[in-house]
Amino acid sequence: MKNKINKIFIYILSVLAGILLIVFAVIFLLNHLDSSPKPYLAKNVSLVFSDQNSQADFQKLDFLIADLKKIRKTVTQTAVVMVDNSNQNKNIFSLVSLADNFYIDIFTNKLPGNLSLAVFDNQFDLKLPFEIKSYLTENNDLKIIYDKKQKDLKFVFSGQDFEINNEILKLNDLIVLKIEGINDDSLVKIGDSSVDLANYQNNLTTSITNLQKTPVKIYQPKDSNLLINKNHSFEKGAWTGQVSDCSAYLGGQPKIGMTIKDGGTNGNKLLELSSQNHFACTYNTFNLNFEPNRLYRLSFDYKTVVGDKIQYYYNLKNSADKTQEKFGLIKTPDANWHTFVEVFNPEFNAANSFSLYFYAPSDGFENLVNQYDNVSLSSYFLIKEIQTSNLVFPQNYDLGNWFLLDRGKNYFQYIRSTKNLLKNYNPSFETGLWQKKVEDCSNYLTGMPQLGMALKNNGTAGRQSLTLSAKNHFACTFNIFPVRLERNKIYQLSFDYKTVAGNKIQYYYNLKNNRWQQQDKFESITTQDSNWHTFSTVINPNIENADSFSLYFYAPADSSEILINQYDNLKLEEFTPKEIYSYYLYAQQKNDLSQAVLSQSTPAKRFKTQVDLVNVNQKLLLVYPEKFSFGWKAYLAAPTKLNRLNLFLFSSIDSEYHFKTDNYNNAWLIDIENLCRQSDVCIKNSDGSFNLSLVIQNDLIKVGYISLIFSIGFLISAIILFWYEKKI
Repeated sequence: MKNKINKIFIYILSVLAGILLIVFAVIFLLNHLDSSPKPYLAKNVSLVFSDQNSQADFQKLDFLIADLKKIRKTVTQTAVVMVDNSNQNKNIFSLVSLADNFYIDIFTNKLPGNLSLAVFDNQFDLKLPFEIKSYLTENNDLKIIYDKKQKDLKFVFSGQDFEINNEILKLNDLIVLKIEGINDDSLVKIGDSSVDLANYQNNLTTSITNLQKTPVKIYQPKDSNLLINKNHSFEKGAWTGQVSDCSAYLGGQPKIGMTIKDGGTNGNKLLELSSQNHFACTYNTFNLNFEPNRLYRLSFDYKTVVGDKIQYYYNLKNSADKTQEKFGLIKTPDANWHTFVEVFNPEFNAANSFSLYFYAPSDGFENLVNQYDNVSLSSYFLIKEIQTSNLVFPQNYDLGNWFLLDRGKNYFQYIRSTKNLLKNYNPSFETGLWQKKVEDCSNYLTGMPQLGMALKNNGTAGRQSLTLSAKNHFACTFNIFPVRLERNKIYQLSFDYKTVAGNKIQYYYNLKNNRWQQQDKFESITTQDSNWHTFSTVINPNIENADSFSLYFYAPADSSEILINQYDNLKLEEFTPKEIYSYYLYAQQKNDLSQAVLSQSTPAKRFKTQVDLVNVNQKLLLVYPEKFSFGWKAYLAAPTKLNRLNLFLFSSIDSEYHFKTDNYNNAWLIDIENLCRQSDVCIKNSDGSFNLSLVIQNDLIKVGYISLIFSIGFLISAIILFWYEKKI
């Protein structure tokens, strides 16, 4: 038994000796490879204060990368020090006087938490004037602003109102592109979007991508109204002899009507369509020749006498039956006259027919009376193209807003509006239900639907709340809100909810624009009790100029449960502009470059490098472009008289002056006061400067030698044990 144990020990010692010998061999070979990094003295030092609490990576700070590209074109020896977890417990303050550039990332692109508040703790007492700068990418949107007096069109990155340390600062607008000499009767086409300058309210945006991809095209009117002689204002009566039923597939008998009345917006007459069930409609087909290289502007006046929605439909056709069509629903905010305008261009050649339909679209649970007048179709021809492909993005921009930081904590607050964008559209059911009857939003399920909808006098905002109930199928109701959501802003949707029976609520929303682009979200929430709760979510629009917001509430039963859900206090609020994520602070100070010279004299080794510094008279940052590790040390060294390469090492530079730079490199602050003025190792020159030598060494080489020693020890022990075993 004893012999067996001895053999196991011999085996274990032999294996350990072999492993440690391999470790030593690998480290030894790596150390003698001729691939040692080249140290350098940083000629440009940047300090970056990031509000990211995790281990920061300046590769994620796009504005910094853009600036560094410019710096490195002229200064190759740069060093970027992140003031974050990677340099915790380091004497960052010692670098402040050495830094050329200061960057403060005041907002990060994160949705959770308070998006509109940022705090920077100026513990280093930075007293330089800081400028707010912006980093723009292809994803940013620009406001389209037309000045009728100056006749110029500007694409503007709008500065926001900030509260900085309790003082309001209006950030300057940045004009990215300006086009002069445009008449106010022009149409402007930007990518897929068109702007009608005649009645433009300066309320549209366009993406920088649109500007880069296609030229801005300017169109002038050719024909004021192609329908001028085609009874466009109903002065000669209705287009058709009688009203049409455009929804004969619906149940029940149609209750529809059409009449010509006085009080039109163009001339005396107007068209009135009415319905209590089915879709009352009328139409006209105009024989016109369309050119595909032109733009066409369709407009008409409308008014809802009873109800809150109108519908229209148009199509273009050619002799080969190619069709281009559009169907639109417009929610009206009041009973006043409004003008609808849409610009389109023919998508195929030889279009020669244009049909236009107007509706009063009742589903049998509402009475609708709609009026229409002043139909116009104008043509426009191209007069100018402005090339915009030379716009360079991403890019950093100076906004020209300067201020001094306070010592200690500095607060940057976006002044948020708390206006409910749905305020005028019955968001709390105080003026009744959104729909006359409950909808079945799951008619694909089996069995008969058992659904209910009512108003209850227990609202959280006002007196009433909505109640939806279901025993089978999904009870639902919805509303379409004619509100504009800008793509360059983030919004917060919130509502109160309560489950009277069951434990599940559901909602759905979608955004649409007039180009039939949409964005939607469906979500189910499990409830824990039968109390009122408030739900909120962030809406980040990704389509341009969304002008329709639809919201559905549900009681989603699956026949195995009874659900009764209550909803109230619906809000849609502007939360924060996306532009705040583009802002950062920048300051610069003038530094006199040191006359110090660096030369590397020791033969290159991966884990050990000698550095000679000449004429050092001030602080320096020595960068060693090897992956950062606390194992790397910089030692003050003195050469022996016999051999320049045999160095006697003194104490290493304190770890609080060992920094991680560029998210990769090692760097040491060489403070001549601490290193040389109290030591006789450095050589003092007649001008008061110093010459000194440093050795940059990784403790990994020590691991190699320790491995060799233990390997030899284990091997000797194994041999002795083997000899002893044989002797026995």
